[in-house]
Amino acid sequence: MINLLIIILFITLNFANDGEGPLFTNIMSITDYFHGDPIQINTQAIDADGINEVLLYYRFSSNEDYQSIKMNQEINYTITIPAFEVTSNNIEYYFLASDVFDNQRTFPENAPDNSFNSSIINDLSKYEIDLIEPLNNSNIENISIIILSIYGV
Repeated sequence: MINLLIIILFITLNFANDGEGPLFTNIMSITDYFHGDPIQINTQAIDADGINEVLLYYRFSSNEDYQSIKMNQEINYTITIPAFEVTSNNIEYYFLASDVFDNQRTFPENAPDNSFNSSIINDLSKYEIDLIEPLNNSNIENISIIILSIYGV
């Protein structure tokens, strides 16, 4: 009888479907996106049942349909959109993940109607980038200082 309870408990714990799709944590890019450069997009997704796949849906114009691409799992889920596709001033994207029981969730919620939107810098001539140097004859030991001033006109 105890062996039967152990088997039932084992099956219940290992094969239980929680009925919920994966949970996401957004990872905002700390770099700007530039026209003609590849775009790397990352996210984190977890699910107690195990993740089957995470897809990125993206488009460069609201007049286009979303394209999808399967994300690679490294530490996080990541994908790089090739440079030749980056031809616009804007990218809209969202994530869709499914667990091993095919429970799905989009991120952000209510996507694609509510998707992430990021600008792509198309013309660098609108920006002024200056290197600000430390004062002449200043006494700085064992410290490297680089200060950039970026100004959009």
